[in-house]
Amino acid sequence: IEVVENDRPRIDYTDSADGVLLLEPQRTNLITYSNDFSNSFWGKTKGGVGVVPVVTSNYATSPDGTQNADRIIFDIGTSTSSSDISQLQASSIVMSGDYTNSLYLKSNTGTEYDMTLLEPDGSAISITITSVWQRFTTADTVNATDIPIKLRLRGNESTSKYADISIYGAQLEVGSLSSYIPTQ
Repeated sequence: IEVVENDRPRIDYTDSADGVLLLEPQRTNLITYSNDFSNSFWGKTKGGVGVVPVVTSNYATSPDGTQNADRIIFDIGTSTSSSDISQLQASSIVMSGDYTNSLYLKSNTGTEYDMTLLEPDGSAISITITSVWQRFTTADTVNATDIPIKLRLRGNESTSKYADISIYGAQLEVGSLSSYIPTQ
């Protein structure tokens, strides 16, 4: 658990009730709107019978304890076709080197949802979203203009057909994973 407050040092309470200073190398979050999934930086797309994801801003309490997590509803009906997609994706970014991306997700309904998280190189990773906040990460070596984060339901990928989730704190950074760095 990490406590973040304005104008205060970052304290990590993971191993001690007293807390310790959280010291990390300097990093930059390359995602422009890391916690505003209604922004046009985040593409909402559909294919076939899939539905464009619907975003509700500031729907739920995020891992930082404030009501700033967005709700997203994905839906592909009952289809099993590869053309049926409901997808959220970041805008393309020019990248060269080793990158890590991450985002926090949780179910809004208590139902577990199977979704696909894509790495910048397009590799699909199956994830299960539960009613507890989880930080999902991917790491990749990239030398191109790519889309760093894609989250979707797709008919032929053994995903759920519908998902009602909360999302918070998208991050793309050079190197290995660090604590969440909010951007506007």
